[in-house]
Amino acid sequence: MEEQASKQSPNMAEKKELNEEIQKLRQLIFEYGPKILWVVIAMIFIYGVFAFYKNRKKAMEEKAAEELFSASSYEEMEKIVKENPKSTAAPLLLLRVAKGYYNTGNYAMALSKYDEFLARYQHDLMAGTAEAGRAFCLEAMGKYDEALQKFDAFIVDHTNHYLLEHAVLGKGRCLEKLSKREEARILYENFLVSHPNTPWDFLFNEAIKNNKEQTNNISASATNVSFVIPQPILDNTRSK
Repeated sequence: MEEQASKQSPNMAEKKELNEEIQKLRQLIFEYGPKILWVVIAMIFIYGVFAFYKNRKKAMEEKAAEELFSASSYEEMEKIVKENPKSTAAPLLLLRVAKGYYNTGNYAMALSKYDEFLARYQHDLMAGTAEAGRAFCLEAMGKYDEALQKFDAFIVDHTNHYLLEHAVLGKGRCLEKLSKREEARILYENFLVSHPNTPWDFLFNEAIKNNKEQTNNISASATNVSFVIPQPILDNTRSK
């Protein structure tokens, strides 16, 4: 009997301890349950708001991307940029607007758009393209001293950019316009020596030939190599 009583006493103690734990849990739920419930509700609400704005942002970016390819005028493109300035498509769209104005000869407007790009998206991967575009606009406007400074800065800061060769040629043209033909010729020749594999070697050779003709007064009507800013497409190996 004593052995049986000793076996039952631990069971009774365990039941008593379990009942006490249950009572404590009930007390906690009674005291803190409403507070916990409100915290859970608040967390669900915050998550819902976050998800809503995340989906809304994604929808806006998708809309801007669709409009990017459907816009038929610079005005439409500018409107899209203004309405969706934080869209991933906005920087490229603004570059298209600037390049479009340049190609139509509206250099002042193109310059303002490149300036706008650099003010809004100075850390964007395509910022270098906008810097080069600004220099080309100044050159086209006949502001050769200013353009020369911009070309110099670009060449120093973007040694592996896909527009590097065109910036060097632009610098050379400005030097020639400022009656520094010898400096321009040396610039062209040195670049070909330091970049023997450039795909634009034919432009440099033509620029050197043209430079020598002007220097020797063989052709008084010789003109510089014409240039149109290439479409700003990222080159995986040369983007900065």
